[in-house]
Amino acid sequence: MYTRKRKVDLKILIKLNNFIVVTLLSAGLFFAKSALAQSEQDVGWLIYPQSAFSPSVEVTYTHSKTHLGIWRLKSADNKLLAEMTQPVLPDGYVMNFGNCLISGLQRDDVIAFVKHREGVEWSSNVHRLWLVAPVSRKFQPAKTDNVKCRNEGFGL
Repeated sequence: MYTRKRKVDLKILIKLNNFIVVTLLSAGLFFAKSALAQSEQDVGWLIYPQSAFSPSVEVTYTHSKTHLGIWRLKSADNKLLAEMTQPVLPDGYVMNFGNCLISGLQRDDVIAFVKHREGVEWSSNVHRLWLVAPVSRKFQPAKTDNVKCRNEGFGL
């Protein structure tokens, strides 16, 4: 049986919980609105998803038909570390944002131009590759030897 004191404590906890939920929802909506106001980001991902303080990459397309755009490397606290105009994507190739294997190791800190085949999960037909390098603050071109990238459309 609840005492009067416990009923008051329970009401306070419910009000506090509702306040926290409303505050978190408001903060989330504010973040989403401010992010949209700052740029029209089309793609974004953490380059070290297992880390709580991962740098990220944002891709903003400037020309929708050719998929030309700007790549931005940002620190965990959203400071711009590097920016690069995207090279022209050859016909028949797509961009992989992370999700590649280099010498068998999963890497999310890469951007690759890849030609995938329908019904094949991994492709080694990698035309160009960049390592996202937050320490040196650049998109570092890399060799495509021993690289396979996952076909995100596989199985769909």
